Amino acid sequence: MLISGENSASYTRRFPHLGIAYMTAVLKQNGLCCENRDMNLGYSSDQIIEFIKNSNVNLICITIFSAGYKDVYSLIDFIKSHCDALVVVGGPHISITTKEVLEETRADFAIIGEGEYTLLELVNEITKPHPKFEKIKGLILRQGSKILVNEKRPYIQNLDILPFPDFESFELEKYLCYMDKRLPIVTSRGCPFHCNYCCTWLSMGRRFRARSPDKVVDEIEYWYRKGWSIFDFNDDVFTLDRERAIKICKLILERRLNIQFNLYVGIVVNSIDEELLKNLKAAGCKFISYGCEAGNDRILKDIKKGIRVKDVINANDITRKVGINHKFNFIIGHPTETYKDAMDSIRLAKSLKCSFVAFNNHIPYPGTEVYTSIENNEKARFLYPYKVYLNDLTHKRLLPVFERDYFNAEERKKALIKGFNLEEKTLACFRFGKYKGLFVYILTRNKYVSKMSHWLFDVIVSTKVGSAFYKLIVKPPW
Repeated sequence: MLISGENSASYTRRFPHLGIAYMTAVLKQNGLCCENRDMNLGYSSDQIIEFIKNSNVNLICITIFSAGYKDVYSLIDFIKSHCDALVVVGGPHISITTKEVLEETRADFAIIGEGEYTLLELVNEITKPHPKFEKIKGLILRQGSKILVNEKRPYIQNLDILPFPDFESFELEKYLCYMDKRLPIVTSRGCPFHCNYCCTWLSMGRRFRARSPDKVVDEIEYWYRKGWSIFDFNDDVFTLDRERAIKICKLILERRLNIQFNLYVGIVVNSIDEELLKNLKAAGCKFISYGCEAGNDRILKDIKKGIRVKDVINANDITRKVGINHKFNFIIGHPTETYKDAMDSIRLAKSLKCSFVAFNNHIPYPGTEVYTSIENNEKARFLYPYKVYLNDLTHKRLLPVFERDYFNAEERKKALIKGFNLEEKTLACFRFGKYKGLFVYILTRNKYVSKMSHWLFDVIVSTKVGSAFYKLIVKPPW
């Protein structure tokens, strides 16, 4: 049994969990029985226990993201106190904190990095009379009173050997994506860049590993023939291999797949050109999210982003010329950033004639270069322990996680307010149009109206009828 143990926010009810869908597919490909239950669909802990007992489950797999991880820890202990099944946990949080989950919960195993074949080996080993769990690469386990971290599992180099993610094992009709027939897709794993704030490499590695264009389009066509027509590409660096990206576009057109797709994760601004963008648009690309992160070249160099401001401006200009909706992402609070540097980001964001901009509070994840630099710098200090801010504070909160002498918490908060206000203004204008958007933005400056609007949004999009109404009055994507 596989459980998605993320937060029950409206966003997570939109899609089934992609990672679990891959692991389910691999298990079934090897003749093993498994079922999925997504806590984001409203299941209570008691309902999960009832299902486990009625299904005679012997292994429970739970995925964890860092935000709200303590709720999942509680779920793990609740399960262990009510049944004898073994529990294995995985997901990005494990790759960041490694054996901590076994130290703080009653979970039996944890998986680091890509989980498909580690989980398959674990399931097969459990059935043996004398299992040797210590030989399974990528596994963390209990060995007496100690916790053993096994040898790291090499990343899957040929992603084409993986079956298509098994979304059909989920209760698809309960997700919001079922209404507009939208699904997530990943065409590559790994990122070769060295951005000092990023923790993705901890779980997916730095080497770019790509599925072949034919396999990617085969998956799209499989779902297209079943009536699904919108795909959200969740690659970290989809356009890194330019020719591969163009080939995917051409195959979509050759097969006459009348689809729409979005590149939401943060395309590198200097990895695109006008010809590539034209191919993307022709194949159905409706939206691109670009990673910018800072508004001056010094900070971009310090964070090892590998771009310059002129690259950001160029990406904006040619994307506008081609006619694809797009946004730029910024982060407030880089380690060497000052308040003046943050204002450079605000000014650059204001100057870009894009669909909207997004600002994020800097969250240092354990294992990243940023986290280590704060720990080892006498002029920097964490304002919260990482166990607190990983669980409670997100990149959209106004509470800085750390400060430095030259950019203290109050200045950071002031800069974040400016950034978040600009994001809300540009997003409102994108969704509702320039003048109606400005009216909505001004109206929601009142904190009570803002709080009510966020509550109302969650209520509306949590139902199929409400979500349909919402999409009639705002501009996609969500």
